[in-house]
Amino acid sequence: MSNNPLCLIIPTKDRPQILARFLKSIQKQTVKPGLILIVDGGDQTVDKLLPDFPDLNFQYLRVYPPGLSKQRNAGIKAVPKAFNLMGFFDDDYVLFEDAIEKMTTFWTHQSSKVGGASFNTMNSGCLPSKKGLFLRRLFLLNRGLSGDILFSGIGTAQYPCDKTYRSQWLSGGSTIWRREVLEKFTFDEWFAKYGVLDDLDFCWRVNKQYELYVVANAKVLHQQLPRNELLASKITAVNHCYFVSKYPEFSKLKLMWAFMGKILFQLFCFAKKRDPLSLKIVKGYIAGLNFGLRQKIIKVDGHVN
Repeated sequence: MSNNPLCLIIPTKDRPQILARFLKSIQKQTVKPGLILIVDGGDQTVDKLLPDFPDLNFQYLRVYPPGLSKQRNAGIKAVPKAFNLMGFFDDDYVLFEDAIEKMTTFWTHQSSKVGGASFNTMNSGCLPSKKGLFLRRLFLLNRGLSGDILFSGIGTAQYPCDKTYRSQWLSGGSTIWRREVLEKFTFDEWFAKYGVLDDLDFCWRVNKQYELYVVANAKVLHQQLPRNELLASKITAVNHCYFVSKYPEFSKLKLMWAFMGKILFQLFCFAKKRDPLSLKIVKGYIAGLNFGLRQKIIKVDGHVN
Protein backbone atom coordinates (compact mmCIF):
# COMPACT_ATOMS: atom_id res chain seq x y z
CA MET A 1 0.00 0.00 0.00
CA SER A 2 1.32 3.44 -0.90
CA ASN A 3 2.07 6.26 1.54
CA ASN A 4 -0.94 8.11 0.17
CA PRO A 5 -3.57 5.34 -0.13
CA LEU A 6 -6.80 5.77 -2.02
CA CYS A 7 -10.15 4.19 -1.20
CA LEU A 8 -12.92 4.31 -3.81
CA ILE A 9 -16.50 4.35 -2.50
CA ILE A 10 -19.00 2.94 -5.01
CA PRO A 11 -22.72 3.43 -4.22
CA THR A 12 -24.74 0.98 -6.29
CA LYS A 13 -28.29 -0.32 -6.61
CA ASP A 14 -29.56 -3.29 -8.64
CA ARG A 15 -27.05 -2.92 -11.48
CA PRO A 16 -24.64 -5.90 -11.25
CA GLN A 17 -23.75 -5.86 -14.95
CA ILE A 18 -23.03 -2.12 -14.90
CA LEU A 19 -20.95 -2.52 -11.74
CA ALA A 20 -19.02 -5.41 -13.31
CA ARG A 21 -18.15 -3.20 -16.29
CA PHE A 22 -16.83 -0.53 -13.91
CA LEU A 23 -14.75 -3.06 -11.96
CA LYS A 24 -13.24 -4.43 -15.17
CA SER A 25 -12.00 -0.93 -15.96
CA ILE A 26 -10.47 -0.77 -12.46
CA GLN A 27 -8.74 -4.10 -13.09
CA LYS A 28 -7.00 -2.56 -16.11
CA GLN A 29 -5.63 0.43 -14.20
CA THR A 30 -1.89 1.02 -14.24
CA VAL A 31 -2.25 2.02 -10.57
CA LYS A 32 -5.04 0.37 -8.60
CA PRO A 33 -6.81 1.82 -5.54
CA GLY A 34 -5.87 0.42 -2.14
CA LEU A 35 -9.49 -0.43 -1.36
CA ILE A 36 -12.86 -0.46 -3.13
CA LEU A 37 -15.81 -0.02 -0.78
CA ILE A 38 -19.05 -1.23 -2.36
CA VAL A 39 -22.07 0.44 -0.73
CA ASP A 40 -24.98 -1.72 -1.85
CA GLY A 41 -28.54 -0.40 -1.59
CA GLY A 42 -30.14 -2.83 -4.01
CA ASP A 43 -32.77 -5.50 -3.69
CA GLN A 44 -30.49 -7.56 -5.90
CA THR A 45 -27.26 -7.58 -3.86
CA VAL A 46 -23.89 -7.66 -5.62
CA ASP A 47 -21.66 -9.25 -2.97
CA LYS A 48 -21.47 -12.52 -4.97
CA LEU A 49 -19.97 -10.57 -7.88
CA LEU A 50 -16.86 -9.46 -6.01
CA PRO A 51 -14.94 -12.80 -6.03
CA ASP A 52 -14.80 -12.48 -9.83
CA PHE A 53 -12.18 -9.75 -9.27
CA PRO A 54 -9.56 -11.44 -7.04
CA ASP A 55 -6.86 -8.87 -7.79
CA LEU A 56 -8.94 -6.04 -6.27
CA ASN A 57 -9.26 -5.38 -2.54
CA PHE A 58 -12.91 -5.04 -1.50
CA GLN A 59 -14.96 -4.04 1.51
CA TYR A 60 -18.73 -4.56 1.30
CA LEU A 61 -21.37 -2.48 3.07
CA ARG A 62 -25.11 -2.99 2.90
CA VAL A 63 -27.26 0.19 3.21
CA TYR A 64 -31.01 -0.25 2.94
CA PRO A 65 -33.32 1.51 2.15
CA PRO A 66 -31.08 3.01 -0.54
CA GLY A 67 -30.33 6.63 -1.39
CA LEU A 68 -27.30 8.07 -3.16
CA SER A 69 -26.41 10.73 -0.56
CA LYS A 70 -27.24 8.30 2.25
CA GLN A 71 -24.99 5.62 0.77
CA ARG A 72 -22.16 8.11 0.30
CA ASN A 73 -22.34 9.24 3.93
CA ALA A 74 -22.44 5.64 5.17
CA GLY A 75 -19.45 4.79 3.01
CA ILE A 76 -17.40 7.67 4.40
CA LYS A 77 -17.91 6.40 7.96
CA ALA A 78 -16.85 2.87 7.00
CA VAL A 79 -13.51 3.73 5.35
CA PRO A 80 -10.54 2.51 7.45
CA LYS A 81 -8.37 5.23 8.99
CA ALA A 82 -5.37 4.16 6.92
CA PHE A 83 -6.81 5.86 3.84
CA ASN A 84 -6.31 9.62 3.62
CA LEU A 85 -7.81 9.96 0.14
CA MET A 86 -11.37 8.86 -0.50
CA GLY A 87 -13.15 8.98 -3.82
CA PHE A 88 -16.62 8.39 -5.21
CA PHE A 89 -17.55 6.77 -8.48
CA ASP A 90 -21.02 6.11 -9.77
CA ASP A 91 -21.12 2.57 -11.09
CA ASP A 92 -21.81 3.65 -14.68
CA TYR A 93 -18.34 5.12 -15.24
CA VAL A 94 -15.51 3.54 -17.22
CA LEU A 95 -11.95 4.72 -16.61
CA PHE A 96 -9.12 5.24 -19.07
CA GLU A 97 -6.34 2.81 -18.12
CA ASP A 98 -4.09 5.46 -16.54
CA ALA A 99 -6.85 7.53 -14.91
CA ILE A 100 -6.06 6.61 -11.30
CA GLU A 101 -2.31 6.93 -11.94
CA LYS A 102 -2.80 10.46 -13.29
CA MET A 103 -5.08 11.39 -10.39
CA THR A 104 -2.63 9.96 -7.84
CA THR A 105 0.20 11.94 -9.42
CA PHE A 106 -1.88 15.11 -9.15
CA TRP A 107 -2.42 14.57 -5.43
CA THR A 108 1.25 13.93 -4.66
CA HIS A 109 2.04 17.53 -5.64
CA GLN A 110 -0.80 19.30 -3.79
CA SER A 111 -0.79 21.24 -0.53
CA SER A 112 -3.36 20.89 2.23
CA LYS A 113 -5.31 23.76 0.63
CA VAL A 114 -6.59 21.35 -2.03
CA GLY A 115 -9.66 19.50 -0.80
CA GLY A 116 -11.02 17.72 -3.86
CA ALA A 117 -10.28 16.83 -7.47
CA SER A 118 -12.51 15.50 -10.22
CA PHE A 119 -11.76 13.20 -13.12
CA ASN A 120 -12.23 14.60 -16.63
CA THR A 121 -15.38 13.16 -18.24
CA MET A 122 -14.53 13.02 -21.92
CA ASN A 123 -17.99 12.21 -23.30
CA SER A 124 -20.09 14.62 -21.24
CA GLY A 125 -20.75 17.01 -24.13
CA CYS A 126 -21.80 19.61 -21.57
CA LEU A 127 -19.67 22.58 -22.54
CA PRO A 128 -21.79 25.13 -24.44
CA SER A 129 -20.75 26.40 -27.84
CA LYS A 130 -19.36 29.92 -28.11
CA LYS A 131 -22.20 30.69 -30.48
CA GLY A 132 -24.80 30.43 -27.72
CA LEU A 133 -22.70 31.93 -24.94
CA PHE A 134 -24.29 35.39 -25.14
CA LEU A 135 -27.78 34.00 -24.55
CA ARG A 136 -26.55 31.73 -21.76
CA ARG A 137 -25.00 34.75 -20.05
CA LEU A 138 -28.21 36.70 -20.55
CA PHE A 139 -30.23 33.99 -18.79
CA LEU A 140 -27.68 33.55 -15.97
CA LEU A 141 -26.71 30.07 -17.17
CA ASN A 142 -23.07 30.88 -17.85
CA ARG A 143 -20.54 33.68 -17.51
CA GLY A 144 -17.82 32.27 -19.72
CA LEU A 145 -15.96 30.24 -17.08
CA SER A 146 -16.18 26.49 -16.54
CA GLY A 147 -17.07 25.11 -13.12
CA ASP A 148 -18.69 28.25 -11.69
CA ILE A 149 -21.69 28.25 -9.37
CA LEU A 150 -23.75 31.28 -10.41
CA PHE A 151 -26.04 33.31 -8.16
CA SER A 152 -28.96 31.79 -10.02
CA GLY A 153 -27.96 28.49 -8.39
CA ILE A 154 -26.82 27.05 -11.71
CA GLY A 155 -23.52 25.19 -11.89
CA THR A 156 -21.72 25.73 -15.18
CA ALA A 157 -20.34 22.71 -17.04
CA GLN A 158 -16.78 21.52 -16.44
CA TYR A 159 -16.13 18.78 -19.00
CA PRO A 160 -14.40 17.88 -21.16
CA CYS A 161 -11.35 20.08 -20.54
CA ASP A 162 -7.87 20.20 -22.04
CA LYS A 163 -6.02 21.57 -19.01
CA THR A 164 -6.31 21.21 -15.24
CA TYR A 165 -8.13 24.12 -13.65
CA ARG A 166 -9.67 25.28 -10.39
CA SER A 167 -13.44 24.85 -10.17
CA GLN A 168 -16.13 25.87 -7.69
CA TRP A 169 -17.82 22.49 -7.89
CA LEU A 170 -17.05 18.89 -8.85
CA SER A 171 -19.16 16.05 -10.14
CA GLY A 172 -20.22 13.78 -7.28
CA GLY A 173 -19.88 10.68 -9.43
CA SER A 174 -16.15 10.84 -10.24
CA THR A 175 -14.26 12.80 -7.58
CA ILE A 176 -11.45 12.23 -5.06
CA TRP A 177 -11.50 14.00 -1.68
CA ARG A 178 -9.00 14.60 1.08
CA ARG A 179 -10.12 12.64 4.13
CA GLU A 180 -10.34 15.68 6.40
CA VAL A 181 -12.88 17.24 4.02
CA LEU A 182 -15.22 14.26 4.31
CA GLU A 183 -14.80 14.28 8.08
CA LYS A 184 -15.88 17.95 8.23
CA PHE A 185 -18.69 17.89 5.67
CA THR A 186 -21.50 15.46 4.88
CA PHE A 187 -23.85 15.12 1.92
CA ASP A 188 -27.32 16.54 2.56
CA GLU A 189 -29.60 13.50 2.69
CA TRP A 190 -32.58 15.58 1.59
CA PHE A 191 -31.23 14.63 -1.84
CA ALA A 192 -31.23 10.99 -0.73
CA LYS A 193 -33.37 9.29 -3.35
CA TYR A 194 -31.93 10.69 -6.57
CA GLY A 195 -28.81 12.63 -5.57
CA VAL A 196 -29.40 15.31 -8.21
CA LEU A 197 -27.45 18.43 -7.16
CA ASP A 198 -26.12 16.92 -3.93
CA ASP A 199 -22.64 17.46 -5.39
CA LEU A 200 -23.34 21.14 -6.10
CA ASP A 201 -24.64 21.63 -2.56
CA PHE A 202 -21.67 19.79 -1.03
CA CYS A 203 -19.09 21.69 -3.06
CA TRP A 204 -20.67 25.08 -2.33
CA ARG A 205 -19.84 24.51 1.34
CA VAL A 206 -16.43 22.88 0.82
CA ASN A 207 -15.24 25.51 -1.69
CA LYS A 208 -15.34 28.18 1.03
CA GLN A 209 -12.49 26.40 2.84
CA TYR A 210 -10.65 24.35 0.22
CA GLU A 211 -9.53 24.54 -3.39
CA LEU A 212 -11.19 22.19 -5.90
CA TYR A 213 -9.74 21.10 -9.25
CA VAL A 214 -10.65 19.22 -12.42
CA VAL A 215 -7.68 17.07 -13.49
CA ALA A 216 -7.47 17.12 -17.28
CA ASN A 217 -5.33 14.03 -17.87
CA ALA A 218 -7.29 11.78 -15.46
CA LYS A 219 -9.85 10.73 -18.05
CA VAL A 220 -13.09 8.76 -17.71
CA LEU A 221 -16.27 8.04 -19.64
CA HIS A 222 -19.78 8.30 -18.21
CA GLN A 223 -21.87 5.54 -19.80
CA GLN A 224 -25.32 6.63 -18.62
CA LEU A 225 -28.38 4.50 -19.25
CA PRO A 226 -31.49 6.02 -20.88
CA ARG A 227 -33.63 7.86 -18.33
CA ASN A 228 -37.11 9.27 -17.90
CA GLU A 229 -36.46 12.85 -19.06
CA LEU A 230 -39.79 14.16 -17.79
CA LEU A 231 -39.06 12.94 -14.26
CA ALA A 232 -35.38 13.90 -14.44
CA SER A 233 -36.11 17.49 -15.48
CA LYS A 234 -38.76 17.81 -12.77
CA ILE A 235 -36.32 16.58 -10.13
CA THR A 236 -33.66 18.97 -11.44
CA ALA A 237 -35.99 21.96 -11.07
CA VAL A 238 -37.25 20.96 -7.60
CA ASN A 239 -33.75 20.32 -6.30
CA HIS A 240 -32.52 23.65 -7.67
CA CYS A 241 -35.31 25.38 -5.75
CA TYR A 242 -34.24 23.61 -2.56
CA PHE A 243 -30.55 24.37 -3.13
CA VAL A 244 -31.20 28.08 -3.73
CA SER A 245 -33.46 28.29 -0.67
CA LYS A 246 -30.67 26.99 1.61
CA TYR A 247 -28.22 29.84 1.07
CA PRO A 248 -28.76 33.63 1.20
CA GLU A 249 -26.20 34.18 -1.57
CA PHE A 250 -28.63 32.84 -4.17
CA SER A 251 -31.78 34.37 -5.63
CA LYS A 252 -35.02 32.55 -6.49
CA LEU A 253 -35.83 35.28 -9.01
CA LYS A 254 -32.52 34.66 -10.77
CA LEU A 255 -33.21 30.93 -10.66
CA MET A 256 -36.61 31.45 -12.30
CA TRP A 257 -34.99 33.61 -14.98
CA ALA A 258 -32.36 30.93 -15.61
CA PHE A 259 -35.00 28.23 -16.00
CA MET A 260 -36.95 30.48 -18.34
CA GLY A 261 -33.84 30.44 -20.50
CA LYS A 262 -33.61 26.65 -20.25
CA ILE A 263 -37.25 26.35 -21.29
CA LEU A 264 -36.81 28.72 -24.25
CA PHE A 265 -33.76 26.78 -25.43
CA GLN A 266 -35.73 23.52 -25.35
CA LEU A 267 -38.65 25.09 -27.21
CA PHE A 268 -36.24 26.39 -29.85
CA CYS A 269 -34.77 22.90 -30.14
CA PHE A 270 -38.26 21.44 -30.60
CA ALA A 271 -39.12 24.01 -33.27
CA LYS A 272 -35.91 23.24 -35.14
CA LYS A 273 -35.73 19.45 -34.81
CA ARG A 274 -39.27 18.42 -33.81
CA ASP A 275 -37.79 16.29 -31.07
CA PRO A 276 -40.60 15.36 -28.59
CA LEU A 277 -37.97 14.87 -25.89
CA SER A 278 -37.58 18.66 -25.69
CA LEU A 279 -41.27 19.05 -24.82
CA LYS A 280 -40.95 16.44 -22.06
CA ILE A 281 -38.06 18.39 -20.57
CA VAL A 282 -40.07 21.63 -20.72
CA LYS A 283 -43.03 19.98 -18.98
CA GLY A 284 -40.71 18.62 -16.31
CA TYR A 285 -39.09 22.01 -15.68
CA ILE A 286 -42.47 23.74 -15.36
CA ALA A 287 -43.87 21.07 -13.03
CA GLY A 288 -40.72 21.12 -10.91
CA LEU A 289 -40.65 24.91 -10.58
CA ASN A 290 -44.33 24.94 -9.68
CA PHE A 291 -43.72 22.36 -6.96
CA GLY A 292 -40.45 23.83 -5.72
CA LEU A 293 -41.45 27.51 -5.60
CA ARG A 294 -45.07 27.22 -4.44
CA GLN A 295 -44.70 24.59 -1.74
CA LYS A 296 -42.50 24.26 1.31
CA ILE A 297 -40.05 21.51 0.43
CA ILE A 298 -39.59 19.16 3.37
CA LYS A 299 -36.78 16.70 4.06
CA VAL A 300 -38.28 13.40 3.02
CA ASP A 301 -36.85 10.57 0.96
CA GLY A 302 -38.61 10.38 -2.37
CA HIS A 303 -39.94 13.95 -2.29
CA VAL A 304 -40.62 14.00 -6.03
CA ASN A 305 -42.92 11.53 -7.76
